[in-house]
Amino acid sequence: MERAKYKTIVLMNIFIISFVLSAFSMQPFEIKSNFYKAYISGNMVEWKNILDQSYTLHLKSGNEKYLEEFITGTYGYVPFLIDEKKYDEARKYLKQAQKVMTELKEDDAEKYASFMGAFIAFEIGIDMYKAIYLGPKSMTYIYESVTINPKNPYGWLEKGNAEYHMPRAFGGSYEEAVANFSKALILFEETNNTDLNWLYLNTLTWLALSYEKLNDYNNAKIIYQKILAIEPEFQWVKNELFPKFLKNTQTTSHL
Repeated sequence: MERAKYKTIVLMNIFIISFVLSAFSMQPFEIKSNFYKAYISGNMVEWKNILDQSYTLHLKSGNEKYLEEFITGTYGYVPFLIDEKKYDEARKYLKQAQKVMTELKEDDAEKYASFMGAFIAFEIGIDMYKAIYLGPKSMTYIYESVTINPKNPYGWLEKGNAEYHMPRAFGGSYEEAVANFSKALILFEETNNTDLNWLYLNTLTWLALSYEKLNDYNNAKIIYQKILAIEPEFQWVKNELFPKFLKNTQTTSHL
């Protein structure tokens, strides 16, 4: 009986050691690839698992690449939590990300500023009453990002998001959103930062949605088709946005 118990303990220890070694053998590019797969499939349960893993790997290794993946992963996950009204969980991840953001600031000030601007905007999404004093603070960070480095696609992406989501009465502009998303896309493409980059697909998608808001259906269709040419299995566009767009434009054309 004792022998069997001993064997069980040994096997459990081997399993735990193997699991830990497996986790630490996960390279940053694999984390990036896994985020991309979760994004195109819309698997947010898997997204959360990858997010937690990237955070743990950063804490254990100190590798800034894991930090970058955690921050961009948080950037993608918190809006989902806000849409689901999971505000406590959203606050938890925002607090976690903002705590480690100072490490990014030391090496990549423009990326720090763009993501900090986004995270402050997410705080407004959780608590709308904060908009009056956090709104200007968010925009200050975003403008700082593109000022520090005008070739930073993340700053232009977030500037586009700000213009798209800001109420028209407070200065939001779909025309400006189109201009900023387009600028971000050019910079992603010029630096060959498109492969397995979910943020690149995300930028294209919001550009298409911005064109829709302007009733520029021709350009919206071109962008949707470009997205599906790049990634035919992007579920959000393939099964939701593009079919809805085609249905709406067909209805409009018959009016």
